[in-house]
Amino acid sequence: PLLFRKKYGNSLARNITQDFAVADLDALARQHSFKQRESKLSPHEFIDTLMFSELDHSQLSLQDCCNDLHQQHQKQYSKVALHKRFDQTAVDFLQSVLGKQLANHPVTAPDCLWSSFNRILIGDSCKFSIAPALAKDYPGLYRGQGAKALMNLQYSFDLKSGQWQYLQFTKATDNDQSHSRRVINDVQANDLLIRDLGYVTHDYLQSITERKAWFINRMPPKWVPLQAKNNQSIDWKCIHHRIKKHKLHFVETQVIIGEKVCSTPFRLIISLVPPSVYKERIAKAEKHAQQKGHQVSKEYRLRSWLNSFITNIPSTILSASDVNRVYNTRWQIELVFKTWKSLLLIHKCKPVKRYRFECQLLAKFIWVLLNWKIFHAVSKFILEHSPNNNCSVWKFFKQAKHHTYSLRMVITAVLPFEQWCRMYMYPIISGLLLEPKKYKTPHHEVLNQAFA
Repeated sequence: PLLFRKKYGNSLARNITQDFAVADLDALARQHSFKQRESKLSPHEFIDTLMFSELDHSQLSLQDCCNDLHQQHQKQYSKVALHKRFDQTAVDFLQSVLGKQLANHPVTAPDCLWSSFNRILIGDSCKFSIAPALAKDYPGLYRGQGAKALMNLQYSFDLKSGQWQYLQFTKATDNDQSHSRRVINDVQANDLLIRDLGYVTHDYLQSITERKAWFINRMPPKWVPLQAKNNQSIDWKCIHHRIKKHKLHFVETQVIIGEKVCSTPFRLIISLVPPSVYKERIAKAEKHAQQKGHQVSKEYRLRSWLNSFITNIPSTILSASDVNRVYNTRWQIELVFKTWKSLLLIHKCKPVKRYRFECQLLAKFIWVLLNWKIFHAVSKFILEHSPNNNCSVWKFFKQAKHHTYSLRMVITAVLPFEQWCRMYMYPIISGLLLEPKKYKTPHHEVLNQAFA
């Protein structure tokens, strides 16, 4: 406890206090016109009720919120009056609070931790169904009778510092490639970006290279790379035969991708996938082909046996054998999404008007980010003092749900943060450690080994 308090505890306490200071919340509320004059419902009471009254918003009624305001803040507020407070100004106010939290992060990684890169940014999107009444604002991928309303979350965070790069609510009809174009200006020199196939375009690779940053991506199966040494197409059949015949772990070559980036050769690293992965890929491709009325090509079937990774990281920084393993740290973001949906139920909401839905969702993510900062401080502390261990995202947030009320006392200045740590966090740290899994190396060990 003493070491943690000296290293992270004090700055974490100040950070949490600043994020929810009454005067600062009032200033943000006035800036976005949520507060224009003195009102019975203050900005900090509004956000406190939405954050802590009930995590499962599919069960949260206006009367529940009114009851919570009465119990916690001794305020008599009617359902009609509260309903009117959910408007665009309330959404803008809560977005500004979340933005302030994103910019105000107290925990940084030690200088020695994965020092080859400035940041290790992993990003992805997550779609989930919402109330059909919101289909006009958040249309699904398919129109017509019975069409679903879908929301898409775009999320990215830094594996080194734990800081969120962005969290954005978008329409499901906005594809990942268009999103990658909008956020590329946030990339800094010496960042490492790890993204799924859906984000990768020729322009995306060119932009990262121009910013003197790095990337690791799987190569889209429709791309036709040319060998840098002779400008010839890749012979996938020959590579597949060579890997199987000589039992190679991988084959590496320099390639040119696209007309716009033809002057920059990239590393192409190819390895064989297990038969189960191949069958899954082919089944998915055949289903899609059947819907479109065409056949799966022989070349696609052949390339489905191969994992093709493309990167601009020199072999002196990252060996070919580690490229695949480092790329697979991207599953961390899948675990985050799973935690949000399975434990925190972010996709659960009653059929309510758009502004109330967005306010409740923003408040939930403000709660998530508040706890994420505590989680990452614990995680980095464990990693520094015991490199073979780390904190489990799932275990931490499972406990965080149980301690929601006590953390609310910290935010409302009833309970000092240090006392909260002694009562609720320090006793359970040993029970939050990742448990070793057979055939699966934790991401921090992968990065320790790759960037030692």
